Amino acid sequence: MTYLSLSDRVKKHICDQYVLPNDKVLSMLPIFLQTLQSHMKELEKSVENGEIQGITTVAHKFKGALLNLGLEDIAEIAQRIETEGNANNQGIDYFELTMELKEHLKEIL
Repeated sequence: MTYLSLSDRVKKHICDQYVLPNDKVLSMLPIFLQTLQSHMKELEKSVENGEIQGITTVAHKFKGALLNLGLEDIAEIAQRIETEGNANNQGIDYFELTMELKEHLKEIL
């Protein structure tokens, strides 16, 4: 099995899924990455402020963005944050889950 970097996984997924040429994907990639960075900042702010509804909303958006980029394994973390937020689970460590998400995305954030 060949190891692909996170950015290469994203590029390959977008090329394959949306049948786009590589040059088009390369021109779009910064926008996708900027969206992920924006979601991470929003999530960190909501976690810092203890806003469960905000955490849940951003986690949902983050999950969708990750799925659109073919990052299903990382989207599972956002899904867990969303699920726990929807359950209004005050006992979960949202900061820890956010840092786990950030760690998995560090190559492209």
